[in-house]
Amino acid sequence: ALFLSRDRLKKLSFTEQEAAGREVSTRRSALLADTSTRSLAQADVQMKQAEELNSTADSLQSALGNAETVQDRLHVIAQTEIAQTRAMAAQTQLLAQMLKLQSAVAIKAGLAPDSVGEITEAKE
Repeated sequence: ALFLSRDRLKKLSFTEQEAAGREVSTRRSALLADTSTRSLAQADVQMKQAEELNSTADSLQSALGNAETVQDRLHVIAQTEIAQTRAMAAQTQLLAQMLKLQSAVAIKAGLAPDSVGEITEAKE
């Protein structure tokens, strides 16, 4: 767990509280390391996909210029829609990874291990 409940902490001795706090800190560090590594990998994937998307756009532009019939143009439009959908899916993946990384940084940097009670109480 990334948080400790205050009720649980009250039942522990000071030494056990300190050990539980260290465990939470270790998990938070591991989460941040894992998320950072995944974010770096995701960035590499996104850069490659951006190059592929640019190449696809060039191909579609060429195909549109060469289209002679309405059917040909409709085919290019359909392919364009597919490329846009794939680009949006990749963008959504990137945004999700950025959100995970930002959350991991916030948890590691400033949320106290026992702040989970405050967070859940604020929702109610």
